[in-house]
Amino acid sequence: MDYGIYGGSSGTGVVQVDRRSVRISDASVEKVNTTVGAGYSIPVLYPEESSSDLFMDVLAEDIDLVVDAEDLNGKSATDTCTVDGQPDCPRNLTYVMTDNAGADLTMTITVAGVDAKGIAVTEEQVWTAGQTTKTGNVGFATVTSVTIDAIANNGASDVLEVGIGSKLGLSNVIYATGDVYKVKENNGDKGITNVTVNATYDTVDMSTTDAIVGGDDFTIYYKSTLNTAS
Repeated sequence: MDYGIYGGSSGTGVVQVDRRSVRISDASVEKVNTTVGAGYSIPVLYPEESSSDLFMDVLAEDIDLVVDAEDLNGKSATDTCTVDGQPDCPRNLTYVMTDNAGADLTMTITVAGVDAKGIAVTEEQVWTAGQTTKTGNVGFATVTSVTIDAIANNGASDVLEVGIGSKLGLSNVIYATGDVYKVKENNGDKGITNVTVNATYDTVDMSTTDAIVGGDDFTIYYKSTLNTAS
């Protein structure tokens, strides 16, 4: 989103936000330096609008929808995994590594894709010896690649599975958990206390109190700040 701030010597400024203008009065403009240009500092405004994201026929969590039993035997750094499927909607990924030979397999992978905002995103997952399951935070709308960055002690029947989780990705930026103020599940109110909002990753976890049932519909209502690009 492109935006700019104009400060004139008259002491009046206009904040242009995605074709929306907010007029700032003389009283709200602070003169901070009379020796450099007009020398006015215009307070940053955060105009908000109500948004809602609709998720229809959401799949239940699936441990291997994206990567299905990728054979890790013989894999080395820079190798890629086959992407077998795509998330049905923007949501987080889950990861399961099976170490068949023992508890010494270590690995680092990077997932690349696009989020609900259409922005390219990546997520790294690191396994130390003995670890198996990881839960991601980034809401992927699509996954373009799964790359092995490092791997050691891999052998026969060691596999990686990447699936879809319960955190749905929002199509706009939020800045606080309270920005999400209502969640509808199918034909009823799910209750805001029955979900977990993450303002860092712009996701809403729908399985705080109960798991997603395949075919569920969700509508998430939230406030989004307009003059921000992420």
